[in-house]
Amino acid sequence: SEAHGPDNVQFGVQRITAYLEQCEPDADMETVTNGLHRAVADFMTGRPQFDDIAIVALRYLGREQQG
Repeated sequence: SEAHGPDNVQFGVQRITAYLEQCEPDADMETVTNGLHRAVADFMTGRPQFDDIAIVALRYLGREQQG
């Protein structure tokens, strides 16, 4: 969320949320994380990367039914 674009504005949580909302609900995690990384890279257009980019993805599978 801290990556900066050409106008020095951060990518931010709102852009992350917008990206995730347009993903297919059953998309595999590799597709989701690669797409988010690509969206951040596109946002940074021409700006040098000043820090690492880490993306962690989890999929909630629901609660197990206890008998």
